[in-house]
Amino acid sequence: MQLLKVHHRQIVTAKNVPLRLRGWNIGGWLNMEDFINGFVGAEHNLRATMSCIIGKEKAQFFFDRLLDHFFTEEDVKAMAKFGANVIRIPFNYRHFERDDQPFEYLEDGFKRLDQAFDWCAKHGMYVILDFHAVQGWQNPDWHSDNAHVHILLYQH
Repeated sequence: MQLLKVHHRQIVTAKNVPLRLRGWNIGGWLNMEDFINGFVGAEHNLRATMSCIIGKEKAQFFFDRLLDHFFTEEDVKAMAKFGANVIRIPFNYRHFERDDQPFEYLEDGFKRLDQAFDWCAKHGMYVILDFHAVQGWQNPDWHSDNAHVHILLYQH
C-alpha cells in the first residue's frame, strides 16, 4: 500500500486520485481502555493489579494471549469484506518502551504492529497510527494511561 496525502483538502493516492476512507478503529488492542476492555482505570494499573494478584508470569501470559487474540488477520479479512479500506490503530507507548528503561525498546509491540501492517497490506487496507498514549501524558485522564493528574508532555 502506498502512502496517502492531502491535495486541495482531499485525501488522495500517490497519483492524486481521490480516495474515500471507510474503516474501523482497533481500540482496546495496543491501548487498552476501560470502556472497551471492561475494567476500571488505566492500562498500567490493570497490568500491575493482575501481577499482584496472580503473579507476574501469569499476568504476562494473560496479556500476551489477550493481545494475540483481540485482533487477528481474520478481523482484517472480515473488515475488508464489509467494504472497509482503512484501520485506525491507537497505541500506548508502554507497548514499545518501559518507563524505568527509556530508549530500550520492547520488540513485542513492534512485532504486533508489523504483523498488523502485513495483514492490512495483504487485504488492501490502509493503516492510520494513532499515538494515543504518549510518554509524559498529553492529558490527565485514563485514556492516556496517566498514572498521575499531571501533564508533563508539554513541559520543556
